[in-house]
Amino acid sequence: TVARGPSQWSGQSDPSLAFELLKEMQEQYGITPNGMTYSALIDVCGRCRRSDLALQGLRIMLRQKSQQQQERELWLHHQGRSTTTATPYTLPNEVGAWTAAIDACGKAGRIETATKLFYAMSSNFGCEPNTVTCGCLTDCLLRAGRTAETLEILRYMKTKDLEPTEVMYTSLMTRADRLVQMEQSSIDSTTSSTSAQHEDDPMGSDETSGTKAIEVYTELMRSLVDKRPLRGGNNGKSSKSKASGVPTTSSATKDDHNSAVLMQVFLVFQQMKVSGATPDTACYNALLRACARAGDYHRAMEVMKELQSEQVLHDGDGPNDTSWRELLRVASHMSRSDLALKIWNEGLTYHDSNEQHAEESNSSGKSSPSVNHARMNRWIPSASSFAEFIHAFLKESKTVPSEKGEQKRRVLLEAIIEHYQSALRSENAGDDDSETNIMSLVDKDQLVDNERAMLLVLQTVVSLHDIYNVGSGSRSLTATTTKLIKRRQEMEEMAQSIVSLESLRDIRSKRLDWSSFQALERAESLNTMTTASHNL
Repeated sequence: TVARGPSQWSGQSDPSLAFELLKEMQEQYGITPNGMTYSALIDVCGRCRRSDLALQGLRIMLRQKSQQQQERELWLHHQGRSTTTATPYTLPNEVGAWTAAIDACGKAGRIETATKLFYAMSSNFGCEPNTVTCGCLTDCLLRAGRTAETLEILRYMKTKDLEPTEVMYTSLMTRADRLVQMEQSSIDSTTSSTSAQHEDDPMGSDETSGTKAIEVYTELMRSLVDKRPLRGGNNGKSSKSKASGVPTTSSATKDDHNSAVLMQVFLVFQQMKVSGATPDTACYNALLRACARAGDYHRAMEVMKELQSEQVLHDGDGPNDTSWRELLRVASHMSRSDLALKIWNEGLTYHDSNEQHAEESNSSGKSSPSVNHARMNRWIPSASSFAEFIHAFLKESKTVPSEKGEQKRRVLLEAIIEHYQSALRSENAGDDDSETNIMSLVDKDQLVDNERAMLLVLQTVVSLHDIYNVGSGSRSLTATTTKLIKRRQEMEEMAQSIVSLESLRDIRSKRLDWSSFQALERAESLNTMTTASHNL
């Protein structure tokens, strides 16, 4: 701290005293610096605008780290223990030193160096960036007008489960608003006056990546939607399930979080429209995803209605498979099979109603912007959309009290099997020959390759087997009992065929939810029992 100002050892903005203190603590007092020590040293260099000395401080730390790692490996070797560990060796609080170095380089205008340090710290030196590290780099990138690289950092944070700070969100919103102004100025051919207006812009206006404002808004909305709630509902403390010992999230806390996120996403969407940007399908899909997580069906339908509006279609956008899938996810969240069926049928008939409207417009001499869009963007439901569709049925079946609604539960589960078998019967995805089979457009090859869809079907099959197993336990062999036994055997055969699929061959090596894990265990036990029965 003393080295930030003038002293008898240094001039103004010369942090050489800090290096003298580092040398003194090591040689005279035998104190070994840690990551926090180097973080303070490099921070001093950055405040003095000496990025060269900041990198020198980082190199000194890395030399010490390499030496300590060699000593550690030698000690482990003498102890007869393995020198290879799953986690790389790092100094205590090492990430702070890397963050300070990135910040120093960024503020000195050495953006390329700052970016290289960011990616090298993890891949080459085993030190993972944290939220502060990402914030320092994004701030420097935005000031340099490098929006595309900023969005890459935002996506990186998502993969590492790092939540952006409010400052990062605000900075990106400001940048998106500025990009809208730049785009509008470009259209109005008034770039020269705008350049003068933003000459001293702290956010930077030298945007060379071609990033559009709508891309920034969309990425912001996606980042907000994917935010995870804090585990536990008691002042942030995680609670544990007595059965599994796994931390669980309070249902009320999670619902409150999703509702708050929905409000934040809509605020970004409104700000985008106020700034003059035109939303595209990706923006509307992010809104629909937020509605799905919050279980807000009415607001989701309002978003879908706006997505189907003439203005959106005129701009070449409109609902796609992701749009309908997110809408189906709303029904799944609400455990409403009736809504899922309504949405599915609406998605299939949306194309036909648009074409009919287009033909009427053409016959009356009026052009409709939805003509070509309807023909090009007919909804071909993906396997993932099918999974969301049947998930609504499966979730609703689990909400039915077993002692009061066994018949209703069976009907819901049988509906899933019927839709699944209908999809398997479809010859070609996109073939219009069957008007009665609402699953005729689902690609059966993609369906059996979809892990989630097949695990949901497997849960259904196992549940139905248990229902028919109870019903067929009667000693008297009546027509009803015979039918139940036959249906039970069909479920056993279907379970066997599903677990033998190529898509589920290595499924146990992946992280599964409890319901899927139980279904796999049950299906494998059924296969064992069936094999033993055949052997007898």
